[in-house]
Amino acid sequence: MALEFNYKAPSPSVQIWTVSIYNWKTKKWVKLGDTRYITSKQWLSYTFTLSNLQRYISSKKEIRIQVRSNNANGDLKIDYEVLRINPSSSSAAQVLVAPTIAPSLTFTPGFTPTTPPSATPAP
Repeated sequence: MALEFNYKAPSPSVQIWTVSIYNWKTKKWVKLGDTRYITSKQWLSYTFTLSNLQRYISSKKEIRIQVRSNNANGDLKIDYEVLRINPSSSSAAQVLVAPTIAPSLTFTPGFTPTTPPSATPAP
């Protein structure tokens, strides 16, 4: 499984964003990465690869992704986010799932979703 997204974040000196996924077996959030080491305010593409898919899917077939900031000083912009699931069978086709903003997607208070910017090619 891989979580891909294209984003533009403020400088780490202004704000750091962390991306996590919920592990249903341990009942804890697992940090996938953050914007701590970005060097520019350009659009960046990032892919988080995950193994052991079953621990991230609830009994109700729910996957929780969390994008959270350390303060309210800036805004992270995301123009796309895709969850790719590759079934273990080599004959099966790749499945693309586009997440929706729902109660299970958590944003830091003060973050207001806006109309997404037009797609920008990744570097």
